[in-house]
Amino acid sequence: KTWGRPAGVRETPPSGRSTVLVRSATDEDQYIAKDGGQVRSPFTRTLIHRKVDNEASEVAEDHLELTVENAEKVLDKVRPYLIEDGGNCAVAGISNGVVMVELQGACGSCPSSTATMKMGIEQALRSAFRDQVAQVVQVGRAESPVTVDTVNEHLDMLRPAITNYGGSVDVLAVDGEVCRVKYSGPQPIAQGVQAAIKDKFPSIMTVEFEEQ
Repeated sequence: KTWGRPAGVRETPPSGRSTVLVRSATDEDQYIAKDGGQVRSPFTRTLIHRKVDNEASEVAEDHLELTVENAEKVLDKVRPYLIEDGGNCAVAGISNGVVMVELQGACGSCPSSTATMKMGIEQALRSAFRDQVAQVVQVGRAESPVTVDTVNEHLDMLRPAITNYGGSVDVLAVDGEVCRVKYSGPQPIAQGVQAAIKDKFPSIMTVEFEEQ
C-alpha cells in the first residue's frame, strides 16, 4: 500500500535503505510504519476510537433492535478504517445477544485483530445497542462439510466441459483425507477436477481416480 505524507508528518534525513515518516506526537489520527514497523489497529488511536464511539452512541438514541441488519448499519461506522487497511467485517449472525462477526481480508490475519474486535467493532456495537449486546465473538468463514454430496455438487461446474468430451465424473467416497472419484475423459480435465476438489475442501489431501 502506498501512503501519502499526511499533515503533521516530517521526513527524516535519508539513512540506510528507506525513508521513514515520523508523525508529531500530538497527531493521533494516523499511524505509519515501514521497514519492520508493526501495523496497528486503527482503533488504538484515541481520536478514531472516540469518533467511532460517539457516532455509534448517536444510534442508541433511536432505540434500534439488535438485528443483523441494524448491526451491519452500525458497523458502517468502522468499515472505512478497515477497508483502508485492506480488510472488512460482516455480521455472521446474532443469537441471544451474542453477535458473531467475521473479519475479512487483511483484518482476519492481522496481528492486531483482537484490538480491532474489542476497541472498534465491539465498542461500536455496545455503544449503539447497550444492554442488548451480551457478547461479541469473532467467527471464521463457514466451510462446506466434506461429504460425497457436497463434493459432487462442487464438481457441477466442470461437468459440462467433461460431458462435451464424452466423459463423466462421479465422487464415490470421501474417507478422511482421501477422496475417490470415478472419472473418464481427458487427462488435463482430470487435473482440473483434482485442483477444484483440493481448493474447495482443504482437508482432502489426496484425490484417487478410478477409470470407468
